[in-house]
Amino acid sequence: MKRFIRLFVVVTAAVVFAARAQVVAAGVGEPPVFTDDYFCMHAHSHEDYEKVFSLASFGLFRTWDSSIGWPRIEPRKGEWDWTLLDNFVQHVRARGGKVILTLAMTPPWAAKNPDAPSPYGGWSSSPPRDIEDWKDYVRAVAERNKEVYGGAIKYWEIWNEPDNVQKGYAFYTGTVDELAEMGRTAREILKRVDSGNEVVSPGITQMGREWLGAYLKSGGCESSDIIGFHFYWDWYSPRISDFEVAMTNVREAMARGGCGDKPVWVTETGFNVNHFKTRPERDAALAAMLIAPLNAGAGATCAYSWNNSIFTAMYDEKLKRTTDTFVAYEQLYKWLRGARLESFGPAGSKLRECVLSRDGKAARLIWRTAPGRVRYDTGASGKMRVHRLDGSVSEVSPGDGVMIDADPVLLENSDYLGAK
Repeated sequence: MKRFIRLFVVVTAAVVFAARAQVVAAGVGEPPVFTDDYFCMHAHSHEDYEKVFSLASFGLFRTWDSSIGWPRIEPRKGEWDWTLLDNFVQHVRARGGKVILTLAMTPPWAAKNPDAPSPYGGWSSSPPRDIEDWKDYVRAVAERNKEVYGGAIKYWEIWNEPDNVQKGYAFYTGTVDELAEMGRTAREILKRVDSGNEVVSPGITQMGREWLGAYLKSGGCESSDIIGFHFYWDWYSPRISDFEVAMTNVREAMARGGCGDKPVWVTETGFNVNHFKTRPERDAALAAMLIAPLNAGAGATCAYSWNNSIFTAMYDEKLKRTTDTFVAYEQLYKWLRGARLESFGPAGSKLRECVLSRDGKAARLIWRTAPGRVRYDTGASGKMRVHRLDGSVSEVSPGDGVMIDADPVLLENSDYLGAK
């Protein structure tokens, strides 16, 4: 269940931008880079793993809502079923990707409250009755990852949206202290099996900063290498300021919890495609979803989901084909991957501009943030190539300008993408 509650809390965004250097490998103060691991994906059904891995471009894959979880792996105490996870990891390894494994939920046999309601039938939102069962589960998966998967599961997320309590169900029904203890014991086991394993804190919703603060104070700071949170874009317009507020809230919770220097990842993000009137508006939301997190200091952003019919919706299950959103995603991936984010912000009246560089060559990704079209002066002394999300390319001469609407375009005259 996703949340679409606008944030009304007014806070300063200074905390967000002070953290940008955390995602930069080259050094403090240099522009952040769109690395392979920055691009992260979800897919619902295990039947589509082969398809999504062969078509979509990403470096990370988060397992949530992929039918992979403790109840599936250990349906009865001491009985292990690795079929689904084996199949999944095999496809990830074949393309050189890495995995974020979400360790939630709890099988009924191990749950303190087997009937604790959750969105998934037979998967309890309760913590385990005996933490030794949790430890056995974590140890078994970690050892298999090392011995069979070659360490493809690099990141281990403790839980999903523990702050998300809805009428009739919840993702987590235990206490903050119980989950913090689960995080602590999981970290001990994971690091003992492979010191390269990294632990991601439970992914909170964009309204969960108080829960996050309590978790970090209860020991979650020490047990987490990465802090995860979820953000879904505005129903009718991609308000980047809303994301910046959410990121600031996370950073402030981290500071109060004593771990302000940890990396932050957006471990789940998307937008409802039905709430945008036109394809260009959807494409603008997609561009904001991919660019704004890096600009605010996030080290990864996980698109939800490849084959969800509502959220982001890159593959249509009924028609058995990819969607326009997928086409746009692939173009944006091509434009952004490996690039330095030199700047991102307003450019004149109602325009949003992203300045990129790659191998010493520059480009500008730009779109309009209001209805209608506007002429944009490229300021170039020579011809400018205009790349659009449908894959088309055109050229404009000096002084001609480019008509810009909500559909993002890439402008370059330095062979940024190679000769066309």
